[in-house]
Amino acid sequence: MIRHPLPTLRRNGIARLANQTGALLTLMAALLLPLHAQELSPTTGSPASSQELPAPTLPAPDAPIPSPASIPTAIPTEQAKLIKSIEVRNIGNATIDRNRVLANMSLRVGQYYTQDKSDADVKNLITAGDVANVNILTEPEGDGVKLTVLVEPRTNLGDISFLGNSAITAESLKQDADLKLGTLVDETQLQAATRKIEEVYRKKGFPDVRVTYRQE
Repeated sequence: MIRHPLPTLRRNGIARLANQTGALLTLMAALLLPLHAQELSPTTGSPASSQELPAPTLPAPDAPIPSPASIPTAIPTEQAKLIKSIEVRNIGNATIDRNRVLANMSLRVGQYYTQDKSDADVKNLITAGDVANVNILTEPEGDGVKLTVLVEPRTNLGDISFLGNSAITAESLKQDADLKLGTLVDETQLQAATRKIEEVYRKKGFPDVRVTYRQE
């Protein structure tokens, strides 16, 4: 009986490549696949001479890296929902035009809502000087969200008048309120002014006095 020797090409090839790096081990698998597919000679056990091993195709070392523009953008997550509508509500007696508010916002109907954009819009609205406080609320609307923009407008202080102040003159109360005519004021400043006037009355012996204000 004639024993055919084991195909040394495959064994030696594996032994050589087993000592290489991980990148070469990947190359070994690519080389062995075509070797298995070939016919072995019935006499020598080596690949038939009529077929040649195809040269492996390796990527060029200087192959260009895909540009960011060619990489598809991520699908919006649940936190980035489509804006269906935007409502602007004024807090207090003063009002500000809806279009003026939207002009200082980056969030738009048809775009995707994100918390980062919302925070930036709040900052932009306050920096513009038309509002003192802003809050942007979200609620589900269909397959998207509805935005409600709560704004507290600043108003120009034209004049201050007092009613029911028989114990203290109006001129004295104006000084105590510490509000300057012709400047922008908001609800926070007006509330602080009422507290100052109440404190003046308590010092004058009127502990139960209550001060309210109304904008006209």
